[in-house]
Amino acid sequence: MLKNHKKPILYEGDYWIVTENQWPYDASSNHFLIIAREHAEKIGDLPPGSGDELFFISRLIEREHDIESGALCMRFGKPLINGGTVNHIHLHLIVPNQKPGKVLFFLVDTKDRFESKYGQIKTEE
Repeated sequence: MLKNHKKPILYEGDYWIVTENQWPYDASSNHFLIIAREHAEKIGDLPPGSGDELFFISRLIEREHDIESGALCMRFGKPLINGGTVNHIHLHLIVPNQKPGKVLFFLVDTKDRFESKYGQIKTEE
């Protein structure tokens, strides 16, 4: 995942790497990626201890960037099902901007992605 990512690494732990998202979501003032160092597709693939470090890193980002409110979102498993674009566990730590009327959504748009790749979904009546 990092081979195509152009933003500098902000933090490296034993299990996770942190960088800014080079394609931040609309309505976000900060958008960080917390990426598993070793390849993992499912939560069960992550090594013991990675959860503790994940929350340590999340608190570090929150403190160092004076984040008052935000979202921590993870996609795992198959991208065609979870709406992701990368088959590797990573989290988005997203800080919404403070402009009134702007709402930040973490979308899971699987039906359109699936249909654009494989054709219309057939459902049983």
